[in-house]
Amino acid sequence: MAFDVARVRAAYPALGEGFVHFDGAGGTQTAAAVVEAVAGAMRAATGNRSTAFLPGRRALDLVAGARAAVADLLGAQPSGVVLGPSATALTYTLARTLGAGWRPGDEVVVSRLDHDANVRPWVQAAQSSGATVRWAEFDPATGELPAGQYADLVTERTRLVAVTA
Repeated sequence: MAFDVARVRAAYPALGEGFVHFDGAGGTQTAAAVVEAVAGAMRAATGNRSTAFLPGRRALDLVAGARAAVADLLGAQPSGVVLGPSATALTYTLARTLGAGWRPGDEVVVSRLDHDANVRPWVQAAQSSGATVRWAEFDPATGELPAGQYADLVTERTRLVAVTA
């Protein structure tokens, strides 16, 4: 079965505006079905997650449904799914938490190929703790991130290696 590019593009209303999106952050182009689901959720009364009242129960159900959908997509358990405002915000939270345990002399390895959202939180956490940042370089001719360099970059002092998979 051939991949129906036209059908997929049609599912994303913003793509009909004629722009080319080379660095579309999550949520930049949203599928029509998602827009409708969000609008539907916003039309109903929801509140802080709670079992005490109907809007709170709706919020609980929405979060549980989202976790179940993501877990199903990834072949994971819903309890292992973390939702937040953005991947960048979640990475900052994780970086601050892990970085609190880093000390001067510890090392963090980041890549010059990665998006800033997977670099800056780790660099800032390292700076706050006095840890050293080590950089993995990429090959600008091929766009590849040579794996062999990690043998020299990762040491017994390495506390984190951040690379997008």
